[in-house]
Formats: sequence, structure tokens, C-alpha cells
Amino acid sequence: GWKHQFDLLIKRGLCSLPFFPDWLAKLKAVIGFLRDVNNSEVLVKHFKATGMQGLSEMIKHLSLPNFAHWRWGTLRDCCRELSTVLDTLIMRFDPSLFQGSRDQSQLQKVNAALSSTLWRNIFDFISWFTNWLGEPLEWGGGCDCHEQELRDGQKVSRERKGRRLAT
Repeated sequence: GWKHQFDLLIKRGLCSLPFFPDWLAKLKAVIGFLRDVNNSEVLVKHFKATGMQGLSEMIKHLSLPNFAHWRWGTLRDCCRELSTVLDTLIMRFDPSLFQGSRDQSQLQKVNAALSSTLWRNIFDFISWFTNWLGEPLEWGGGCDCHEQELRDGQKVSRERKGRRLAT
């Protein structure tokens, strides 16, 4: 349906860029690293101990979706959530905290991403691109009947199963 068409626009648009595969591999490493409970606990404790309570709380409450290769709209959600802590994390990330971890290849990718100005600049572009194409996807998948229910307090008939556009 039309949702898959927008997914394809995001996928083909990004995959046509020569730098995208390497950038995406690093993003997936960063997301996987931060989704790992052990890694996030180490970061939370470290930031709390160094007086960065705000960053510690942000990392603690970070809710990164699992990036699904087949749903390119998920990339938008990942970028949105990561953008809340990215700049501060870039400035304060200490890879030596994880020298004893099992997966050093993931740590290397994370460190390469967070220490690269180019990677960070591409992140801004990818965020913009996925937001730009994600707006029509979100609008079509949402419905205004929820707003009407809240306003009127009555149940509304949902011919389109809660969507503005049929799938």
C-alpha cells in the first residue's frame, strides 16, 4: 500500500547515497550499544558520578526503537530519540569505560561514529530527510476522529479503521 511506497522512497533515497551504508552501520552500532542494558547502566553510573545528572537521567530514560531493516520509517524514530542526547553524548563519551566488553567491534563503530564530525553532520541530514518523508506517512496513518472524540466525548464511527487514508 501507500505506507510501503513511502518506506521505499526513504530506502531508495538514502541507499542511493554513497556514504549511507557505512553511516547506517555505525548508527545501528550506536543504537544497539545504547539499547544494551549493561552499557546504558555503565553510562548512567559514570555520568551520575561525574555530576552530569541530567545526561544520566536522559540515558536512563532513552527509549530507542529496534531498527527494522524492512521498515524505513523506524529510522526516523531512531534519529528522533537519539537526537535528544547525541550532542552531549558525543562530548562526554569515554570508550575506556568499555574496554573489557566482549564486543569490541561494536565499541569501535560506536567510537568512530561519536568521534566523527562528518557522521554527526550526516545524522542531521538523515534526520531531516526521514522527518520530511515521515510527515505524510504519519498524517495518512493517523486519524482525526480521536480529536473529535476528545472534543465531543462521543464514540465516532471508524470506516477507515482509524486512518485518514486506506492502507
